Amino acid sequence: MHYRREIDGLRAVAILPVLLFHAGFSFARGGFLGVDVFFVISGYLITLHLLTDLEHQRFSLVKFYEKRARRILPALFFMLLVVTIGAWFIMLPKELELYSQSLISTIFFVANAFFAFTVDYFSGRSETYPLLHMWSLAIEEQFYLVFPIFLWVFFRFGKNVLLGLTLLCLFVSIGLLEWSEGEHTRYFFYASPMRAWELLAGACCAFLWQRFDQIKLPKFLVYGAFLLLISIFYWGKPGIALHLYVTISATSLLLLGVKSQDVVGKILTWRLFVGTGLISFSLYLWHQPILAFLRMYLPVWGVEENSFAKTSFLLIGLILAIGVSVFSWFFVEQPFRSKGPKTRFTRVQIFSLSGAGIVCFLLAACPGIWLEGGKQFYAAEEQEIVYIDHLERGEYVVREYRRHNQTAFSNRTDTIKIMIVGDSFSEDFTNLVFNTHPDIEQKAEIYTHFIVFLCGNLMLDKDQIRALIPRKDQAACRGENWYDDPLLRQNLAKADYVIVTAFWRPWIIPYLSESLNNIQKETSAKVIPVGLKHFGFIYPRVLLRVPPSKREVYRNPVMPEAIDIDKRVKELQLNNYVDLQQIVCAARETCPVFTPERNLISYDGSHLTQEGVAYLAPRIFADRVWNGTIFSLEQTETK
Repeated sequence: MHYRREIDGLRAVAILPVLLFHAGFSFARGGFLGVDVFFVISGYLITLHLLTDLEHQRFSLVKFYEKRARRILPALFFMLLVVTIGAWFIMLPKELELYSQSLISTIFFVANAFFAFTVDYFSGRSETYPLLHMWSLAIEEQFYLVFPIFLWVFFRFGKNVLLGLTLLCLFVSIGLLEWSEGEHTRYFFYASPMRAWELLAGACCAFLWQRFDQIKLPKFLVYGAFLLLISIFYWGKPGIALHLYVTISATSLLLLGVKSQDVVGKILTWRLFVGTGLISFSLYLWHQPILAFLRMYLPVWGVEENSFAKTSFLLIGLILAIGVSVFSWFFVEQPFRSKGPKTRFTRVQIFSLSGAGIVCFLLAACPGIWLEGGKQFYAAEEQEIVYIDHLERGEYVVREYRRHNQTAFSNRTDTIKIMIVGDSFSEDFTNLVFNTHPDIEQKAEIYTHFIVFLCGNLMLDKDQIRALIPRKDQAACRGENWYDDPLLRQNLAKADYVIVTAFWRPWIIPYLSESLNNIQKETSAKVIPVGLKHFGFIYPRVLLRVPPSKREVYRNPVMPEAIDIDKRVKELQLNNYVDLQQIVCAARETCPVFTPERNLISYDGSHLTQEGVAYLAPRIFADRVWNGTIFSLEQTETK
């Protein structure tokens, strides 16, 4: 098969935005789409190789997987070896436990499934997962497991049938993608069935390239595709299917239409681009763990978020990744990829070393899981800090709330009816209520209604709200009903109290007064808006440096955005407003992190631990807004 230098150049065009995106450069906000370019290229090259082998009757699954092992495993195992050694010295127990789990998922190529239930790819927390980027390699390997067999089985029916079946699978995958967009987009982002069409688009390009040998597309189409691909890396946004379609279409046009002698071809075959493309796999492998390790320690070094110093450190991290990638290309990848009589490693040796590597990494990962990252080696007073389990803590936050999200208020006149509406902050508020009044259900009925954080806790016309939501968040709000829910409306008419709380996003604030007035028109209940709360970013390594004797008085700087939002909401002078930030922090710019018993108040800077709830509940319900209500610490209301 003829080597096309321009494809290596296209790899360079794909990898550079990915690096900039993961390093946090805001001008490359669509850089994550570079991974999708790699999917198309992979589908194209693999299919071209397989079709050529099938036509010449030399197809062999063993040979195919040997090639994949030579191409992928040496560089992957080298990276995993260095990063795993580093993890044991650098990571805190919970981080090491999660890393060990991700290591196992990586060596068995199911990292996409692991991260789908662990972390949102676009969340801030994802930045400190060294193997987060392995989700895409898992999808490719899952494709390589199935697609060669698919081609081999149906090749006998002719290429037209094979192309038709490939197109059918492509459109089914796109259909699944469209169906999956909505509240659970986070999970489907990592899912192979919703990603398969990107690799299949490359496969279709291979069919066309092989059939027509030389495809002549109009130059304006090729130039336009190139410019569109370059530009979308800088204006593309997550959660918008159109941006993904544009990326895949532009890449496909370039694979089919670019020629080395035209302008785009000369750019892509520029030596620097080709060289970058050649090391792109190693560069992809190395950049994320290096950036993740750096991010773990930047707060300890006093480097602030969104500062020039942080940008400089991350840029140095990328330069280091380039250096390690060049080394990997020459001294790790090349010795294993050489073929023919001069090969250094036979097929048996390749498969044996691969199996041995998998066993070794499995053995290296198990202690990190069994020993919970080694948290028992820390003093008891340090263990809560070094082993912050976000999933377990999050389960506490939602447990009580979920018990009441389908409660229909009765017609009884001797019970007080409480409605709590909002995002995850309303879950926190529910815990505060039950902590202060554990027997509240003996005299009250409670109904909770969840509204996704991204969608805005507003009682306005649904079309009006959808027009206000930032475009990047609209997919997550497709299934949101806000206050247009039959059970909510029924309960609203019977409620005695309506608690409205959320992390009020900036675009919500101008409409908050109108929304609260609309709620009040629908009910005779006392409507109580509750402000946001933020305790600053929780950096375990920073907190470990605070002596236990000083933790009770230690205060954390609050996120500037939260301070600004809190100030703007307070300026609205809302009726019955509970200024939560003022109550829990007193000084708005800083906030306590520990209770007097030296337990964490919040595990992530926004949501409360069980100890934090117990500590703050008496302070919150001592506010005069609650006087004479069922929530008051001094009075008990009857009806």
